[in-house]
Amino acid sequence: MNSDIMRVFDSKGELVLNNKVALLTGVSSGVGSAIAELLLENGVIITGTYNSRKKQVDAFLDKYGPGRFFGVCLDFVAKDRYKSIKELVSEVLKRCEGLDIVINVTGIWTVKPFLYETTEETDEVWNVNYWGPYEVMKITIPHMLKDGGDIVNVASTAGVKGVGQAASYSASKAALINLTMSLAEEFAPRGIKVNAISPGYTDTSALDKYFDGVTRDLLIKNIPLGRLCSPFDIAHAVLGILTNDYFAGANLLMPGGRL
Repeated sequence: MNSDIMRVFDSKGELVLNNKVALLTGVSSGVGSAIAELLLENGVIITGTYNSRKKQVDAFLDKYGPGRFFGVCLDFVAKDRYKSIKELVSEVLKRCEGLDIVINVTGIWTVKPFLYETTEETDEVWNVNYWGPYEVMKITIPHMLKDGGDIVNVASTAGVKGVGQAASYSASKAALINLTMSLAEEFAPRGIKVNAISPGYTDTSALDKYFDGVTRDLLIKNIPLGRLCSPFDIAHAVLGILTNDYFAGANLLMPGGRL
């Protein structure tokens, strides 16, 4: 467990998020795992989706048990994705009798010159980064209308500024941010707070896939804080949003000092 984990208590000394029920997509990713660990340590009951990396899912299950954590394999590129999401949400409601928090972390990053990006690559990026979260929210929001809740979408500074040789990634994250703002305005009166977090370059295996050590050092030199964003930086931002009643329609930028 990360030694810097923060826990938020109310005036009675109880965890603010204790026994809240969350659905978290991309739980086995670097960012998703950090968010899951932080929320589990704050008493949240989590159902997390993963695609191929089951080791982290098994670790959470071993540590927290099936009463606190449940992992489900879900492919956001599959043609039957919508049906699978509906079945997943039904399972969550059956197991936990409610849903308080939805966190969309799942995302992929394709780095390639625009003219060389294939239609298949573009479709995959949009399915995972935009249409997956879109459908998750489409299916979960009706179940949150009675008692309200929180939705947090992990976007990117690329969705605000745009990044060369990552056109589809940037565009899909921009669309996710705009969708977040639209849903926030529509559903805040119903007690559902929808927000986004947009980190800059984050220290995960996805970054290592595209940047060697020299390029990585150059990236860091251009970040005023002098380091990459960490998964737990993002996780603590999620916790801050979930424990603040006035966060609604925000896109919390985390560029490290310069966008």
